[in-house]
Amino acid sequence: MDPELLVLDGLLRADRALASVPGVQVQYDDLITCEDTLVDALSQLYPACRPAHVHYITAGFQRKRARQIALHNSEEFHRIEAKRGRTVLGRSPQSSGPRHVGADWPA
Repeated sequence: MDPELLVLDGLLRADRALASVPGVQVQYDDLITCEDTLVDALSQLYPACRPAHVHYITAGFQRKRARQIALHNSEEFHRIEAKRGRTVLGRSPQSSGPRHVGADWPA
């Protein structure tokens, strides 16, 4: 059988298998700003259990998040991504400027 067809067949099987597994969509911005997001998602997946509160937004996590936000808001980052022709954080290379992220996130 043709290798491309084998790959396509495998991808379709994987898609069907994943579609049969229960899941919850979690927005990345919500996950990195509010620990309750994870607890709520786990509660939806396992309604018979009460998940323990998970504490992962530490001072170190906040510092790393702040550095990543600064990087993603930098002109240099947007210039490099525009050269690569990629969409950056909700902004296409043709749009009129960067979308600043994290402005409303807790420090």
